[in-house]
Amino acid sequence: MLKFLKIRAFARRYWNTTTKVALFAITILILLAVTRIILSSADAVEGETFTRSVALSPASAISAEKGLEVSGIVVAKTQGDLRTKSTGIITKVYREVSETVGAGAIIATMENASELAGVAQSKASVAQAKANLSKVSGGTLAQRLEVLSLSTQNAKDTLREAEIGVQNTLLNAYITTDTSFVGGVDSLFKDADGANPTLTFITTNGIAEIEAEHSRFVLQKTLDRQKEVSSKILYFSGDNLINEINLVESEMLLMKDTLDKLIAALDGSTGVSKVVANTARSSVLSTRSALSSSRGALNAAKNAVIVAEENESIGALSEDTDIAEAQVQSALAGLAQSYARLEDTYVRAPVSGVITRLSIKPGDFVNSFQDVGLVASRGALEVEAFVSVSISKQLTVGDKVTVDGVYAGVITSISESIDPIKRQIEIRVAILEEASIPNGSRTSITFFNKSAETIRVPISALKLIGSDSFVFTVVNGKLVSIPVTLGEIVQNSVTLTSGVAPSTEIVLDARGLNEGDSVNIK
Repeated sequence: MLKFLKIRAFARRYWNTTTKVALFAITILILLAVTRIILSSADAVEGETFTRSVALSPASAISAEKGLEVSGIVVAKTQGDLRTKSTGIITKVYREVSETVGAGAIIATMENASELAGVAQSKASVAQAKANLSKVSGGTLAQRLEVLSLSTQNAKDTLREAEIGVQNTLLNAYITTDTSFVGGVDSLFKDADGANPTLTFITTNGIAEIEAEHSRFVLQKTLDRQKEVSSKILYFSGDNLINEINLVESEMLLMKDTLDKLIAALDGSTGVSKVVANTARSSVLSTRSALSSSRGALNAAKNAVIVAEENESIGALSEDTDIAEAQVQSALAGLAQSYARLEDTYVRAPVSGVITRLSIKPGDFVNSFQDVGLVASRGALEVEAFVSVSISKQLTVGDKVTVDGVYAGVITSISESIDPIKRQIEIRVAILEEASIPNGSRTSITFFNKSAETIRVPISALKLIGSDSFVFTVVNGKLVSIPVTLGEIVQNSVTLTSGVAPSTEIVLDARGLNEGDSVNIK
């Protein structure tokens, strides 16, 4: 309390008019000093000239340095896909990724018990036919009659084998239908098996869209019929089998027509969807071909039974030897066909090399012509890439390129047509030196400007004012604009068709610059 009273007494003694005037004067002086400092700083900044540093380069040098760059996939010059030849279940896989294999080596085996039995049966038929020929050629009349009876029985056995083959072919056809539609392209439809199938993607081909949707609706009756018959087909024989195989062949044509319309509707759509549709179409066509072959074998077997029964009823004639020789040839042909069916159950290496990809294991179900792996030869590599049509026009076979920014390469091929899925032009580039780039990896390809007359500059070098385009050069420390005409824009560079000579030095980065600005050259 005493301290507060002392402070108040001091304030009353010294806080008078003179003190107030003095404090006001000091405040005014401080404000004037601060104002003077601020004004002086502003004058200094206003009088200072800001000079920006720029980089210059001759237009020809920029064009030579400014290469086009695309990405591609490293592949072996010689390689081949591992594909199945028939529909079935993988039973054994003999090789692994990174193993070296020779051309024709068996990579995997599909379930083939019936095919092995068919080979054994055909071998027996060949042996029997040869024995019959021996008897007919040198045996008695009774022996010849016995041969004819055996020939008839052999023909009937062959007919039964042919019927079993047709049954298996039809079962495979039903499976193909199910995997191609229910397990395949039906993913592209909404309510695929209902009363109003509708495509799930947008297409520019309205007519193809309507036709595809209607065809899928009509096709449902066929799919339902095949599903029902598939549980009964093993009980079919004779004319019933012939009628069914003829019907399924015609149904496969209907499916192909539906897939053709779907592919037309997919034109310009996503690549994955189109691959699904094309794969289904290939499966349907290969199945129809298998049906035709099975029907031919069945008809041949039926005719052989008719001929054998007629010969047996007539008895041994002088031409029996010719008949027996023909039967040997027929048996040998049947054996070759059995081996061919067995061969379809093997997955073989198409070329010698290293397995770089293998996507199957025992127990997997596979379709005909399914891609299950890749074998690539050791040694020379090349890069597969896709470029736009505009870029492809600037390239020629033999052009030098750089791969992965380090390795020398050369263009070996340029496709003459647009890839239907990528919608671009395929090119192939050979790597000319030993490269430590793994096969199958993605890398870069740099194409260089071949023509000294073509001027290509980075887009950053342009100054755009309205519809006019300019580049800058430097004269006596100041920027001077040069009107230019723009050509094709590719990636981050643009071609100048007029206005700049190859020797003209231009500013590489025109952003924020204006004509007349003072600049320093780096």
